[in-house]
Amino acid sequence: MNYKFKPDFGLYSRNLGFSSSHVWCFCGVGLPSIYKVKDDLYSAFLNIKSEEDWYALSLDFSDSVYKQLLQVVPRHFAQAIEHSLSVQPYRIDMGTRCPVVNVTARLGEFVVTNHDESYLPLVIDRFDAAC
Repeated sequence: MNYKFKPDFGLYSRNLGFSSSHVWCFCGVGLPSIYKVKDDLYSAFLNIKSEEDWYALSLDFSDSVYKQLLQVVPRHFAQAIEHSLSVQPYRIDMGTRCPVVNVTARLGEFVVTNHDESYLPLVIDRFDAAC
């Protein structure tokens, strides 16, 4: 299957001159897809619009930040996320009926490359409840 990915927001940001010291704040973003990559690494994927263009945004976060997420989303989302990420395939895809949160993040240090794409995840420093 030859899927066309949206441009990556992390690579786009780095190409504009932003570094890992720059803090990004995303207010009221939905988290439709969340994955447990390994014991202390989780990822969320979503699409965001910057000016006129859409970008794929990959957000990585640690176990302690994952626990923050479970505290700031409504209980039914927290239960569904916690259950889905505790059993294989360690992911949850909620589509448009997903939790909405505020995210504080910074550019990661390393570009991830696989056979389909290259992307630069942002690393989440904290989740907060959406206003």
